[in-house]
Amino acid sequence: MHQPPTEPMIPANVEAEQAVLGSILIDPDAVVEVAELLAADDFHLQKHGWIYQAILDLNGKNSRADFLTVTDELERRRQLDEAGGPAYVMDLINAVPTAIHATHYARIVEERAVARRLLRAAGQIAQSVYEVKSIDRLCAGAVELVETAVQRKGERRAKTLTAVLNDTVAQAREHARLRAEGHEVSIPFGIPELDRRTGGMWPSDVIVLAAPPGGGKTALALGIAHQAAKTGARGAVFSLEMQDTQVGERILAPESGYTAIQIRLGDIQDWQVLDAARARASTDNLLVDDSASLTMADLAVRVKRLHLRHAIQFVVVDYVQLLTAGLRTENRTQELAYISRQLKALAKELHIAVIVVAQLNRDYDKRADKWPRMSDLEGSSQWEKDASVIVFIHRESQFVPEADVNRATLILAKARNGQIGEFPVGWNPRYSQFTPEPLIFGEADRRAHRLELLRQCQALPYTWADWQLHPLGLEQVLQQGRAQVKQLEGDPKRLVTQVGQALASSQRLDEAVLRELSALARSRNGATPPVVTDFLAVGARAAVLQQAREQVAPALLQGRFAIFFGPSGRGKTLLARIVQRALILEDGMPAVWLNWRQTMREIKGTFNGNGREVDVWQQTHAPVLILDDPDKSTTEWSVGYLYDLLDQRMALTGGRQGPVLLVLNQLPAEFAQQLAQHGHLGVATAQRGLQRGRPVLVDFSALPVWEERPGF
Repeated sequence: MHQPPTEPMIPANVEAEQAVLGSILIDPDAVVEVAELLAADDFHLQKHGWIYQAILDLNGKNSRADFLTVTDELERRRQLDEAGGPAYVMDLINAVPTAIHATHYARIVEERAVARRLLRAAGQIAQSVYEVKSIDRLCAGAVELVETAVQRKGERRAKTLTAVLNDTVAQAREHARLRAEGHEVSIPFGIPELDRRTGGMWPSDVIVLAAPPGGGKTALALGIAHQAAKTGARGAVFSLEMQDTQVGERILAPESGYTAIQIRLGDIQDWQVLDAARARASTDNLLVDDSASLTMADLAVRVKRLHLRHAIQFVVVDYVQLLTAGLRTENRTQELAYISRQLKALAKELHIAVIVVAQLNRDYDKRADKWPRMSDLEGSSQWEKDASVIVFIHRESQFVPEADVNRATLILAKARNGQIGEFPVGWNPRYSQFTPEPLIFGEADRRAHRLELLRQCQALPYTWADWQLHPLGLEQVLQQGRAQVKQLEGDPKRLVTQVGQALASSQRLDEAVLRELSALARSRNGATPPVVTDFLAVGARAAVLQQAREQVAPALLQGRFAIFFGPSGRGKTLLARIVQRALILEDGMPAVWLNWRQTMREIKGTFNGNGREVDVWQQTHAPVLILDDPDKSTTEWSVGYLYDLLDQRMALTGGRQGPVLLVLNQLPAEFAQQLAQHGHLGVATAQRGLQRGRPVLVDFSALPVWEERPGF
C-alpha cells in the first residue's frame, strides 16, 4: 500500500536548549559567553525563550540568575506556570552535570535557529515566485532573505555606500536634535579644549593617555572617568596599580579640600565636610575593579561581563604596561602590540571607548629634551595604528624646579577625527587634579601649599638661621676677636682677620684659608690663642652651612645624591632637617626625613601582622629622601632593603632618578667597606649611593662637638 510522505521535522534540539539553560542556572557567569551567541528568539520552545530572556534581564539588573531569582522573575511576568513551573526550572538544573560545555550547547542551538530561519526564508521565496513579476527583484529579495536568515548574532553585513551615507545623515540629524535639547552626543572628557579638538570620546575609540612617572596620567584618567560618569555615561576603571580605596582617595581629595594622604590617615578636622564631599562625588555609573596581574583575556572577560550587566560605555585601564598578553611572545614590544590590537578589537566589538593609561619607555628618560613624542610610547608603532586619540602630559616643573608647579601642557599627538596640537591646563599638586585653565596662585596660596607640605612631610621648624655658628653667638665672637687679634702677629693675625672679615660681611669663606688656619692651630701644640680656636670653629660651621645651601640643596633639586659624614655630635641631623625644611619652603619640593634604624624596626613589626610592609616602604618614594644613620644598621637583612631603596632611587629600571641625602657617622669609604662585608649585594649597595649617585660630600669632621638640640 502506498504510504503518504511524512512531514519533515522542524530543525531543533530541545535537549541542547535545556542544557544551555541548565548550564547558566548552575553557573550564572556562563551567560557572558552564551549571550554573544544566542538571543531569546533563537530557542525553538517558547518557554525556553521566556526563561532565557528572564536570565538576560536579571543580569542586566546586576542580579545573578539562579533557581530562586529566575522563578521569581517568571512569576512576576506571569509566565512561570506556562513555562512548566518551578519543577521544570529545577529539571533544567538537573539536565546537565556541569556548566563547562555551555558554549558548545549554545552553538548547537544557534545552528538550529539559523536552519529554521533558512526554512522560513525558503517558504517566503517560494511564495514570492508567484507574486513578484521582475526576476531581478525576485533574486534581490531572495538574497536579502537568505542573508538575513544566516546572519548570526553580533555579525554585521557589508552595506552599500548609499545606505552608509543615509545612515550617516540620519545620525547627524539625530545628534543635532539631541544637542538642541541639551543632551551630550559623545562622552565628554571634561576638559573643554580637549573636547573641542576631539569632539569627546566616541564608541570604538581607543584613547591613550601617556606621561612619565609622576606626570599625572592616573589623575587625568580618573578625572575624565569621574566627570563622564557624573554626566550620565556608564563606565569602569580597571586599576591594576592602586587599591580601590586609593582610587576613592584621589576622587574625594578635590571634592573635600583634604589631601589624599589626609583622607588615608583619617587626619580630618570636620567629618561632615568629608561626608558631604562623598555625597557629591558618589555615582553608581562608575565601577572600580582593582584586580592585579590581569591578562588581556582576563580583562576582556571582565569588560564583557560588565557591558552585559551594566551596559558600560567606556573603560579605563590603568596602566597598560601592567597587563600581560597571557601568551608567549618573542619580546615585550610584540606583547604590547598584541594587547593594543586586542583592546582595539574589544572597543569595536562592544562599541565602547577604551581609555589606556601608558608609561613612556626608557629612551625618554635618557633624553635631555623631556618634551614627549610618539616614539616615547612603549610599543609606539602599534598604538599609532590602533589609537584614535593619543594625549601626552608634560609638566615642566618635574624637570625644572623654578617652573610653575600649577601649570601643565596637554599634547594632542593624534586625533583621528580632530585637531592635533598642544594647549595649557592647570595642575593642582595638592589634590593631583587637572583643571581646564592654569591655576594662578598668589603668594598666600603658594605659602599655604608649602606649609601643608611641611606638615605632611613632618618637617621640623628649623631654618638656615637655626644653624648656630658658636654658643656665644657670632656677634660676640667677632667682638672678642677684634680685641684679641691685635695681640697676634704674622700668619695667625692674617688668617684670623680674613676669616673675621668674611664672617662679618657674610661673604664666601675661602676654604684654603680655613685649611691653613686649621693646620696652624694643630702645629702650636696646645698653645693656640683662643681667638684662633673660636674663629676656626665658627669658620668650619659656617663653611658647612655654606656648602649645604649652595651645593647640597641644588644637587638634590637636580636629582643627585649628597652625603653628610663625620663623628656623632657635630649637628649632621640638625642641618639635614634644616635642608629638608628649606627644600619644602623655598622650592616647594616635598622632602621626607627617615631614620633608617627606626624604619627597619617598623618593617620587622609588620612581620607579626602589625601593619603592612608596603605602607612602611611607601615613605621612601618621596621626591627627596633624607636617610639618617644607614650605617648603624648593616645586617645582611637591612642591607638588602638598602640596596632595593638605592636601586629604586637610581631609577635603573626606568623613571626619574630620586635624590637622596645620606647622613653617615663615618667616612663614606668606611661605610663602603662595611657594606662590602655582605658580599656582592653590599658592594652593589655602596656603588649605588656612594659612587654612581655623583654625591656632594660634606665633611663634618672638622667641626667641634656640639650640644645638639633635643629631638634628634
